[in-house]
Amino acid sequence: EGIKDAITRGIPRKEIFVTTKIAPGKDFGYEGTKAWVAKMLKELQLDYVDLVLIHFPRNHMGLLGEATEFKGMGLGCVSARECRADTWKALSEARDQGLIKELGVSNFRQVHMEAIQALDLAPIAVHQLQFHPWVPDWFQEITEYNRKHNIKMTGYFSLGGSLNKAKAETVETLEAIAGHHNRSKAQVMLRWSMQKGVSVIPGSGNPKHMKENLGTYDFELS
Repeated sequence: EGIKDAITRGIPRKEIFVTTKIAPGKDFGYEGTKAWVAKMLKELQLDYVDLVLIHFPRNHMGLLGEATEFKGMGLGCVSARECRADTWKALSEARDQGLIKELGVSNFRQVHMEAIQALDLAPIAVHQLQFHPWVPDWFQEITEYNRKHNIKMTGYFSLGGSLNKAKAETVETLEAIAGHHNRSKAQVMLRWSMQKGVSVIPGSGNPKHMKENLGTYDFELS
């Protein structure tokens, strides 16, 4: 409704960037994904969306065997790898039809991305992943892989997420950097990600925090 209202008020559609995600589950697989695209566009009342991400590479994040993860779900595929491929094929066709502008992934490891790229279908345009100073080492490896293949990165949990946010309040170096630039620690952490080539998507309904987030563009970290 918000998108429709904005367009009605005269904001050009090209100035509104719409991102949505397809989750591994009942909508996965070739036919399921085709049906999901049609349903998604109808619900959003749009002719196209700008970006679709596959939310996770697997349904149960490793709790079940990948070879039979989607068995019995009637998706036309059984293994996680096969279902990802079928889903990407359907999304690629939707992109060719102009229903989706770009495709991306979220929370994928390098092996998952390599399998998608080997399909020689639509390229991976964006990878959305957790990104902050305390991410595990393999996240840094993914970052290098994305840069090498010109895959843009969007970071979530830029302030550390629920498990690491408290650390930002106790790291003396971070406090010193914030003081040096006369900025908040949150602004420093957002700027840190941005200078590493990762776009950030901090969410807030607080006007004060929104203004603070916009204040990350007019200073640089050394």
